[in-house]
Amino acid sequence: MLFFPLIIAIFIFFPFSSSLPEYDYRYSNCTPSQFKCGNIPQMIKYPFNANTRRDYCGYPEFDLQCVGNQKATITIETQDYRVLDIITDNRTMKIVKNGLSEDSICTSGGGGGVLVNTTFNYTIFNYASGYINLTLFFGCASNSSVMVNGNPKPVKVGDVTCSVNNGEGSSGLVPFTVGFDEVQAEELSMKGGCNRIVIVPVHETNVEEILYNSSALGTILVGGFVLQWFAIVDGDCAMCMESGGTCGYNTTLGKPTCFCTDQAYDTMCPQPQGTYYYVHLFVSFASYSSSYIHTISAILIPRHGFKNRELIDSDQNQL
Repeated sequence: MLFFPLIIAIFIFFPFSSSLPEYDYRYSNCTPSQFKCGNIPQMIKYPFNANTRRDYCGYPEFDLQCVGNQKATITIETQDYRVLDIITDNRTMKIVKNGLSEDSICTSGGGGGVLVNTTFNYTIFNYASGYINLTLFFGCASNSSVMVNGNPKPVKVGDVTCSVNNGEGSSGLVPFTVGFDEVQAEELSMKGGCNRIVIVPVHETNVEEILYNSSALGTILVGGFVLQWFAIVDGDCAMCMESGGTCGYNTTLGKPTCFCTDQAYDTMCPQPQGTYYYVHLFVSFASYSSSYIHTISAILIPRHGFKNRELIDSDQNQL
């Protein structure tokens, strides 16, 4: 019997108030979501975006796509890469040029699946520790023994055997150097009369294997390389998550942000005020509910008591 009056009391004492903070939908839109694609079944969270997540949930150039439910890809500096692994704890991902095969390392022209220069936005990306440049020289007039004479002189040099001629005279032996930066490689390319250079990353532990067995280069390149993003991308994401927020990106200011239930903040969600508000709300509700039940009891129970008392007095008078 007290259920319906209690419901009425709740609406009387607790009307919906416009003073309550508005809910920020970006908070729930950017919570980590499941991303199952090929061999990457994991939760996708900032700085990555995937599926139907909004642009403000991830950092630019961190958009994942799933091709045929089997292959996760990412586009960086207009180049498509296949994503082999993601480890957000140390800010790394293992990627490989999309469509690259062991047979295609000798082709350096345009089109999918051919070897191209590996370039990134180096303000947010860099190779993981242990990776160095390997430069392939295509269509050269001189062989590697001629190219290494003079300056710049590469520390390590070798040849890759190519059976494919792509119009640049690339069949036969294609010289490569290890450790050159782009400026040094361009200078050596001019001395060798080369048509094109392609710079790719290899791990230093694989260099000796490539020098003694050039056919291993294709296998090593197809295995991918590890790319690391700088801490500037994450911003204060760890602090934001610890405070109960979800990490995102401020597309207007161009920097990371923290989405909380009420709005976005620079670093973290304000805890004390929100906690006090809801605790106070709960205590107030309990207090009002208790007072209401006590009031109803005081009104209803005595009436039954008085009625019974009148019946007893009437019976005694009859006697």
